[in-house]
Amino acid sequence: MTSFVPCCGFLLFPAGAASIAYLIVPKLGLYATPETKNSLALSTGLGIGVTTMGSLVLATLLSQLIGFLFIGVTSALSRDRGGLTLGLSFGLLSLIAYLAFAIIGGLAIGTLCGFLGSLLAIDRTQPAQYY
Repeated sequence: MTSFVPCCGFLLFPAGAASIAYLIVPKLGLYATPETKNSLALSTGLGIGVTTMGSLVLATLLSQLIGFLFIGVTSALSRDRGGLTLGLSFGLLSLIAYLAFAIIGGLAIGTLCGFLGSLLAIDRTQPAQYY
């Protein structure tokens, strides 16, 4: 969905990462070592950033493969080998560019939004009792 409608991805991806962090942090429970609130939120944000980056990479791969399929079908119907070669070469370049953006941007934005959502959730939960 985010590859076909880019403005939807700009809104849904950060909101999804922040809401995942906000909902998952209270369910984590006690940690073995007492950490500061910021390092706890950063470690949670990194985990959420990596998983959301993986989902963004998977969505990019699927949309590009569907694009390759459409290029192949339209070139086969029109019997144009030049259009096929040109379409596949530009498709390959766009695949590389979109994957680079999904990996770098997805990890950065996912980690930042996961960190912010974790901070909100940590402030909301009660501190754990250590015995």
